[in-house]
Parts: sequence; C-alpha cells; structure tokens
Amino acid sequence: MNKTQAALLVLISAIWGGSFIFMRVLSPIYGPVYTSSLRLLSASFFLYSYYLIKHIKVEWKSNIKWFLIIGLLNSAIPFTLYAFAALYLPANLSVILNSTSPMFGLLFGVLIIHEKITGKKIMGLVLGTLGVIIITSVTFDEIDIYVILSIGACVLAASLYGLSGALIKKYASNIPSNQLVLGSMF
Repeated sequence: MNKTQAALLVLISAIWGGSFIFMRVLSPIYGPVYTSSLRLLSASFFLYSYYLIKHIKVEWKSNIKWFLIIGLLNSAIPFTLYAFAALYLPANLSVILNSTSPMFGLLFGVLIIHEKITGKKIMGLVLGTLGVIIITSVTFDEIDIYVILSIGACVLAASLYGLSGALIKKYASNIPSNQLVLGSMF
C-alpha cells in the first residue's frame, strides 16, 4: 500500500466512522427513518452528480431488481437500524458492533456461495469475535429494553451487510460496481 492509498483509507474510515457520530446527533432530532433517508438521498445526489460529470451511465431498467434488493439489505434497513440504535447507544459502540459484518460475511459466504472455510478465515473469525467481545465490554449505568434492542439492531444491520455481500457475489456480480453503488443508494 502506497502513501496515497493509505491516506485514502484513513479518509474513507473517518467519513464512515463520522457517520455514526452524525446519526447520534441527528436521530434524536429527526428520528431514525428521516435520518437514514437524508443520508441515502444526500449520498445518491452526490454520486449521481459525479456520474453525470464523468459521463457514467447506469442501466436502471435491467438492474432495478438488484438495486432494490441490495439497496434494502445494504443501505436502507441497516442505516435505519443504526439510526435507531444511535438514540440509545454511544456512537463508538455502534461502530464496534458494525465491525462484526465481516464475520457475517463469512457465515453467509459459506451458506449462500459455498465458500470454503480455511484456517486463516477461522482464525480471523475467532480473533474478530474476541476483539469485539473485549472492546464492547462497555459498562452501562443502566441497561433497559431500548439498549438491548439497539445492540440487536446493530448486530442485525451488520448481518445484513454480510448477507448483501454474499448475494452480490452470487447474483449481481455482473453489474458494474459503480452502478450497483448508486442504484442501491438511490
């Protein structure tokens, strides 16, 4: 990895992590559904504008089914779940729970696309699970049903990321990634 790639990785990590802070601020004001809708519409607007400038065509008609399925599983539902969780959990805990998505990616990869489980994948799964357990050993002053539901919402959202990744590999790998990104965001 060169310096430019490292800088871009840090930038995208900051943007992605920052979205959890923004959800924590906006969800109490606008509610989870409106917050996630704003996030998706603003991303769609900027991507669509960029595609217009770069003359990137999107094949809406032939790909609409997968745009809708992946859009729901990889964007709309998870973003709404995280926005709900933002009402009751600190942003750092939501981010950590989001880090379970590769673990679900492995699970759904095995179940849906019949990926082979290697020793490295098992070691990564075990280390990832231990890391999440250790890091999430957050103590709450008071745990109520909303905290439990919020943790469940984050885990469900992460699992949907893993599911959508496997579905994309199996059923939508023929769709160019730039089209899939815009189509599913919109």
